[in-house]
Amino acid sequence: MKKLFFVFTVGVFVVGSGCAAKRYSQFTGSQNWVVASQAMADNSYAVPVYHSWPDRPYVVIGSISFAEPQNEWKDGDTAQAARIAKRHGGEAIVMRSGGEFGVGAIAGAAADARVVSMSGVTALVIKWKPQSEIEAEQKALEQFYLEYKSKHPNQTVSREFVAMGAEYVASLGIPKGSPSWSNKLESTLDDVIVTKTGSHSQMSFFKGMVQSEGITTSFTDVFYGMAKIDQSGANLTILSDTSDAPLNGTRHSDVNFSGTVDSGKVSGQLGFSSGLTIFSGRAEGVVAGDKILLNTQGQTASGIVQGSFTFVQ
Repeated sequence: MKKLFFVFTVGVFVVGSGCAAKRYSQFTGSQNWVVASQAMADNSYAVPVYHSWPDRPYVVIGSISFAEPQNEWKDGDTAQAARIAKRHGGEAIVMRSGGEFGVGAIAGAAADARVVSMSGVTALVIKWKPQSEIEAEQKALEQFYLEYKSKHPNQTVSREFVAMGAEYVASLGIPKGSPSWSNKLESTLDDVIVTKTGSHSQMSFFKGMVQSEGITTSFTDVFYGMAKIDQSGANLTILSDTSDAPLNGTRHSDVNFSGTVDSGKVSGQLGFSSGLTIFSGRAEGVVAGDKILLNTQGQTASGIVQGSFTFVQ
């Protein structure tokens, strides 16, 4: 995720009483954003204001930032941003940062190159994804799963395995349900399944969730990838695969693990990097069927980092 693919229209500057000028910029690009398992929103403004990722599927339609980056974000600016968002068709805003005005939380967009801003605070303007679109994506995934399973009658292909692969392909910037998404997902699943015939080395999909908490800021980031798992006796190594080129400014997230397996329990050293987050520390977990679950926690210069990883083979 080294390139920026924010596409801007002409900025709209708004000046309100007691508030600094703001710039609204339209966003077009990859829409594979983080959906949290739980979230809280401040509903006292023109639209709900989130200081963490929302817990409903959504799309980003734009961003709001100060015309003068050095300005400090105050409560009146949040109210103004909510009004600007509503004027442009937004249904909520997600604060990209918050340490500057004491909310003590930032969405993980701070580590996402799609929303890098020269200013300290950016409000992402979002719209909720229609239920019809969500259902269409679920239907496309189910149809794909049934068709793929029928093509591989001698393979054990679980819905969880296919769903994880679908999220990985979407994380590359390929729209869910599109022909290119189906083609890429099928070829990727084929590559992973082929490795299952090996003796002790095979590919898997993984999902990682990283939470970082500092004195003034915190964020949560969710990412997907592929990894090669090698197990020889009690020794276990995991190394993420970065052969796929991400599209639309999305990024690769690297994970590596070296440790041992004893009676289904896993322990060792885990390292990962995703966006601006780089971490290495002890990890513990379990082997559960075709899944490996790992958890890690440690201290970095910016605060406490917690990570949970699920590898599906």
